Amino acid sequence: MGAGKTTVGKKLSGLLCMKFIDSDHLLESKHNTTVANIFNFHGEAYFREQEQSLLHELTQRKNTILATGGGCILRESTRTILSRNGIVCYLRVSAQQQIQRTLFTGHRPMLPANVSEHLNFFQKMHLERSSLYESIAHLSIDTDCFDVDTIARMLCNSIKEYNENH
Repeated sequence: MGAGKTTVGKKLSGLLCMKFIDSDHLLESKHNTTVANIFNFHGEAYFREQEQSLLHELTQRKNTILATGGGCILRESTRTILSRNGIVCYLRVSAQQQIQRTLFTGHRPMLPANVSEHLNFFQKMHLERSSLYESIAHLSIDTDCFDVDTIARMLCNSIKEYNENH
């Protein structure tokens, strides 16, 4: 959350002349509601099932940049789908930067309503998820000190290099 998956993904897709898909936005469209409402009315388990099914379908497409929801890596089966069907790029972000990037957004279903709880929330999320991201990432990049255009260019170069070597 707040790493820049959607924003960077859009820029990257332009640089690589690929289609861009945000899985959360696609799920919202398919369910005709927000991710927050899916969580609230159906629960996280239902959302993760829907997400996994969609990611299985989307990872079969070629020439596509896919931005996933940040929690998709919580399921081992989803991690397997991602790591076997594309180049997984982990956009690392500090808890402090996540706070700055999400401060004025209202579409974060898991983010506590009380801003004073955000640092603890992001630190806990990092402890829970960072090793999972690292375990499937083909490429990793720290995003704290770079703007979106720079991150996209760095990823573009890393992806081209990765493809040349694999």
